[in-house]
Amino acid sequence: MRILILQPNLWNRKGAAPVLVMKNLAASLKPSHEFFFVSICKLEPITQKELFTAGHKVENLNVPKWLPIFRSKKLVSMIYDWKPDIIHINQLRSELLAASIKKHFPSISIISTKHGFYEYFDPSRKWPYSLLRLKALKYVQKSIDHTVCISHFEKGFYVSHGIPANKISVIHNGIQPTLLLSRSSTPTFNIITVGKLEPRKGMDKFIVAAKKVLQKGYKNCKFKIFGTGSEQTYLEKLILETGYGEYIKLMGFETNKDRIYTDASIYVHAASNEAFGLSIAEAMHYGLPVVSFNVDAVPEIIEHNVTGFLVPPNDIEKMAEKVEALMLDNKLLEVMSAKSHKRAIEEFSHNKMADKYANLYKEILDIPNNE
Repeated sequence: MRILILQPNLWNRKGAAPVLVMKNLAASLKPSHEFFFVSICKLEPITQKELFTAGHKVENLNVPKWLPIFRSKKLVSMIYDWKPDIIHINQLRSELLAASIKKHFPSISIISTKHGFYEYFDPSRKWPYSLLRLKALKYVQKSIDHTVCISHFEKGFYVSHGIPANKISVIHNGIQPTLLLSRSSTPTFNIITVGKLEPRKGMDKFIVAAKKVLQKGYKNCKFKIFGTGSEQTYLEKLILETGYGEYIKLMGFETNKDRIYTDASIYVHAASNEAFGLSIAEAMHYGLPVVSFNVDAVPEIIEHNVTGFLVPPNDIEKMAEKVEALMLDNKLLEVMSAKSHKRAIEEFSHNKMADKYANLYKEILDIPNNE
């Protein structure tokens, strides 16, 4: 079976969760499935090399950021030459090409994975942003045969905006498995968070929670933020104002997951909204208990009081309390660590995700599952 993956960009930088998920999918389904990765705007050399080395075909349309709807001639030629069975598109800029693809190739099925709903609805932006994008959603969906949502919460959003429930499958993102690595022997607790430095990710709340813990006199803990983004300067200033700059650090963007998670003790997620939470699943794969606000799809990942703690949205005081509880109880930390790792392997592995996509591909093409 031939699958053409259409992405706005193919890179390993911030905001690359959809690329990581599709790379994991292709790695799991090869060699029974052939994959052709096509980037609309930017193709990072290192990502191109990774995909090529893995045996996948890779091309770049090199289209300016917001012109893909007008520049599909090269893509049409690629599809005609390669003859995919399914075209699997990701994110809005890819979806804008769906109508053109369907016009030229009406018999080829188009699947779209929605990696969140913030491309279409972002309450932090002025009202024309979401209004225009929700209109775009209705336009692109006319050419999409089936939609995949990464959480049940996300599915609810798209059903409420007109996509029939029977045209949506829920497939949680999958992570490449890792061994449950032993923690550093150092007595220091490394409490971490990972994500873009942008308002909805709540990095300022993480810093305030860290301050509340440190104000109780703890000297055996470090709070680390991995990521880059628009709030870099603001967060640097906020850390300085806490007076705990020695204990709270901005670590920058890191592609090596082992460097992020293996020496960590606790993962904290302070986002105000989350369609899935890939970094939560990653942390759990490394055996980290997670403390998070109870928002959107997060309860689909974390089992409260089992693999971590869910605290009321924006309750920074309670978040700090749960972090402290894990620091004070080594047995609780060990038990939650083991259960966190177990749940991640069982529920959020790349193989489980790939099996669901493989079954969906067969269903779309009307191929029996035993073939």
